[in-house]
Amino acid sequence: MAADAAPGDGLGHLSRSSALAAVLRRRGAEVRAIGLGAPERIERDGIAWEPGDLSALGHPDVLVLDSYRTPPAAAAEWAGRTALVAFHDQGDPVAGAALSISTVHDEPGPGVVGGLDYAPVQPGFRERARPPADDVSWVLVTTGGTDPGGVGAAVAADLAADFERVSLVRGPHAEDSVPPGVEPIRGGSLLDPITGCDLVVTAAGVTLLEACAAGTPAVALVVAGNQRPGAERLARAGAICLVDPPDAERAAQAARELAADPRRRHELSQRARNLVDGRGLERIAERIEALS
Repeated sequence: MAADAAPGDGLGHLSRSSALAAVLRRRGAEVRAIGLGAPERIERDGIAWEPGDLSALGHPDVLVLDSYRTPPAAAAEWAGRTALVAFHDQGDPVAGAALSISTVHDEPGPGVVGGLDYAPVQPGFRERARPPADDVSWVLVTTGGTDPGGVGAAVAADLAADFERVSLVRGPHAEDSVPPGVEPIRGGSLLDPITGCDLVVTAAGVTLLEACAAGTPAVALVVAGNQRPGAERLARAGAICLVDPPDAERAAQAARELAADPRRRHELSQRARNLVDGRGLERIAERIEALS
């Protein structure tokens, strides 16, 4: 298994690949994880990612690749050597891949699976899902490993005076400053914060899918272009509140309006859980096992 892990790559690749690796291990597979571009060893959700490149993998029976930094030609070369499973969020699927997985494209074909049924969400989010509270006291803000443009910090600062508890996730590559009155959350899994908070303001990547599976009402910010198709789909289905482009003032106002509307929060929660059932990783694992 190989995933982008350089400081500028964000945490989405590592998060979903770590979750998949954990499921595969529980099902009896031997998994080796290489962090592409990682400056050092990284631990994520119980999976140890060693720094290196694809050559460090040797001769795996199946290679799961979650990477934008790997050139298409190099990925296609690996597809000629082994059964290649590739996450596909943008551009064309990897030529020759035995299986392409996408949560933003619905066009299944030979060797392609797509849609929210394959959302790579840890089972724990589904297992700990709960209806929204009638009142919002805890708001979680999380905008990725780097917090592009400081939008997450700005949202948290705007909301700090309005709620009993406002927490800001500080990824390993984000600036360490935290606004006054805001609780920092650093490192580790977001399972407890996402399933424990009453409302989340989040980037529209893997963390948004986790919030949907948990039934946590979400205001979503598109902080990277590849997040837009999936976020727009969830917004059209009435499962999230979408702010695009990611404006901190609009996001904070959307959070306040959502907090004041229990009925809407319950509707968002139910629709989100219906769309993202939290069993996507098991479905992916089954398809990978069929290859090997």
